[in-house]
Amino acid sequence: VARTPIGWFAWFVLRYKAMLAMFRGELEAAGRFMKEAVAVGESTEHPHIRPTFLLQRFALRRLRGADAARDAELLAAANVAAWQPLLIHARTVAGQTEQARIELAEIARDDFRAIPENTLFPLWMGHLVHACALLADEERAAVLLPLLEPYADRIWGVGAGAVLMGHGGRYVGLLHATLGNAAAATRHYE
Repeated sequence: VARTPIGWFAWFVLRYKAMLAMFRGELEAAGRFMKEAVAVGESTEHPHIRPTFLLQRFALRRLRGADAARDAELLAAANVAAWQPLLIHARTVAGQTEQARIELAEIARDDFRAIPENTLFPLWMGHLVHACALLADEERAAVLLPLLEPYADRIWGVGAGAVLMGHGGRYVGLLHATLGNAAAATRHYE
């Protein structure tokens, strides 16, 4: 199947199965599908194989309650600017709050305008919302809220079958909760 359209489609189906397994809470199956997907995908030499695997692996590790400090270390070592929101979130979960605050302030420069609204936008924003909430950063939450309210009624995910993040209302509700607006948060959670 290497270097054929069949290999790419096999990778696509396996990554989709991994995402669905994570969504259903079948974490062992998700891990198996991810490993199969990367093995098949790497033979196709498609540029999205490795980043998709790493995103799914990060999501799976979060679901499994893996060591957030280790995740932060790995993300920092990768030194990929596009993964900065994931790193900030991992740092907050790991208790590295001072470094997370510094990096959040840096990425929030110019009211988050540097973050392009492309296919990774929901992923980045979801991780930044969680970081704001964990850090109780009302200033950044207030900036993110109007940016994300237009997406509150959508299902957030990355790519077709890479990572499913859930309903956008959950993230908007979390911002309202961070800002102390319990009534608005509840409306988005319902």
